[in-house]
Amino acid sequence: MAEYCGDCGSELAPSKLRTSDLCDWCRRRHYGRRYNQSDEQRRKQGDKRQQLRAEFIQAYGGACQCCGETEPVFLTLDHVNNDGAQHRRTTRRSGYMMIALLRELGWPKEGYQLLCFNCNAAKQWAPGGVCPHKVRGGEVVARA
Repeated sequence: MAEYCGDCGSELAPSKLRTSDLCDWCRRRHYGRRYNQSDEQRRKQGDKRQQLRAEFIQAYGGACQCCGETEPVFLTLDHVNNDGAQHRRTTRRSGYMMIALLRELGWPKEGYQLLCFNCNAAKQWAPGGVCPHKVRGGEVVARA
């Protein structure tokens, strides 16, 4: 079955390693735009991202739900049910685009929380999937 460029509609060469739905010409044109931006355009885009991130942190409580960390640089989005990889695959969004999607959805609280990077990593790698902040003497405890 033939595949077509998502931009210009030309037929794509067959490939088992396709990473884009664009033909070579459209892909170069699309990604070339990033490199041709002026410093002012890059600065404005960075300001928009910082504003979006601040809005995101405020919408989800402004502090890590596990340890209470409030430094914005350390805070990140956590998928409560550990389904982040699946969510990124289905929405085809990650990073700031994921945060923009959550804003479009009205900052849903169900299934998402704000954690610091340490608690987020501990949730992933700690035995039982529980952050060490929530474990005291072998028992799972609520946040203080």
